[in-house]
Amino acid sequence: MTTTQKAAVHRPPRVTVVGQSTLVVETIARPLAAVARVTTIPLEASPSTSGVFDVVRRSNPTLVVLVLSRADVLDAADLVAELSARSQRVVAVGQVGDAQAEAELIREGATATIGSDCGLADVLTMIRDCATLTPRPPRPSVRRASLCTSPPDRTVSPDRRVRRNLSHLTPAEARILWRLMHGCSVNEIARAHVVSVETVRSQIRTVLAKLEAGSQLAAVAQAWQVGWSPTTLALHVA
Repeated sequence: MTTTQKAAVHRPPRVTVVGQSTLVVETIARPLAAVARVTTIPLEASPSTSGVFDVVRRSNPTLVVLVLSRADVLDAADLVAELSARSQRVVAVGQVGDAQAEAELIREGATATIGSDCGLADVLTMIRDCATLTPRPPRPSVRRASLCTSPPDRTVSPDRRVRRNLSHLTPAEARILWRLMHGCSVNEIARAHVVSVETVRSQIRTVLAKLEAGSQLAAVAQAWQVGWSPTTLALHVA
């Protein structure tokens, strides 16, 4: 292997994360920064397909992560087609729609899709696999769930409501959420806490219910949004 080839092997992939929700985009981008050179592009800054493509092209990414939501102002299939027509690898994450919409994204050139109810660790694994591009990974079954939380209580500000809900977490639940925020998988959490995988899954369901979150991504995004971290006691209680 030549020196140039060795350098290419060790060069981190360039990942550009594009999405309407800056909060969710940053939630995905933050842990990726440890293994990739990450650029984030909020769609509101580039309100047209051509505008997004121009910004993406300048970032010269190995992979584009398209974070989808019901609030998107652009047609996801058109954007995927525009990018893939220029040999750009694209992964669609989030609210990819029904089976027909998912099939359209793949038909237009998306490398893979992953639904919004998958955990952050699953999303990061898919992104890393696609960025390094071992052979094209199989598409996971897309289990649909909303990235949005339950209808808000209008008498309480959104951030205050999130902090109030976070304060209701037990020490064990706080440790679970903290590890999810840092990209840990369910199996990794179970090993670290010396409990069963089913116990961890049950605790995650409780965390989502307490935070009024429709998915793990939504719960993690809420916690990052308000700058939350568990207490020292929560981190060390067995």
